[in-house]
Amino acid sequence: MKCSNCSAETKSRVFEVNICKEIPLCDKCKSDFGKCIICGENWYKQDLKNGMCHNCMESEEK
Repeated sequence: MKCSNCSAETKSRVFEVNICKEIPLCDKCKSDFGKCIICGENWYKQDLKNGMCHNCMESEEK
C-alpha cells in the first residue's frame, strides 16, 4: 500500500479520527505529524501551538 501523504510504499497505518478508519502513513511522514493534546486528532506539527490544534485553541480562548 502507499502512504496517504507522499505515496511511498509502506506497511504502516495510523487511525484517522476525522474519517474513523486507518490510513497508510510511512514512518517518515508520521514524524511530521503530532496529536492535539485536547482532541487527539493528528495535525502537522507546524500547525500545533502548545500542543493544540487551531480549533481547540479557539475553543480554549472562549
